[in-house]
Order: sequence, then C-alpha cells, then structure tokens
Amino acid sequence: MNGIAIFIIWNSFGNMNFPDVAKKKAITKIIKAKIKYLYNLACLGLFFLILRLEK
Repeated sequence: MNGIAIFIIWNSFGNMNFPDVAKKKAITKIIKAKIKYLYNLACLGLFFLILRLEK
C-alpha cells in the first residue's frame, strides 16, 4: 500500500505547472521509475514464489 501512496504523491508533483519541456521530462522520469519499481517487485515476488515451491 505504501508504494501506491508514494505514486499518488509523485503524480501530484508531476501535475504542477512546470514549463512544458520540464514537465514532459519529469513525467517520463516518473513513468520509468514506476516501471522499474513494478519490475523489481515482480522479480522479488517470483523469487519468493520459487523459494516457497522449493520447500
């Protein structure tokens, strides 16, 4: 649940009135960070699932 709250905060920062170029850069950074976070979470979940199945 913490991750979702952080994303909501991130999104509210992303919606502030930056100059257009900076805003686009910030949004792409946030999206990349989200993808990286979700990917890491998925890998971690898969790792623990494999560990459980091994036992």
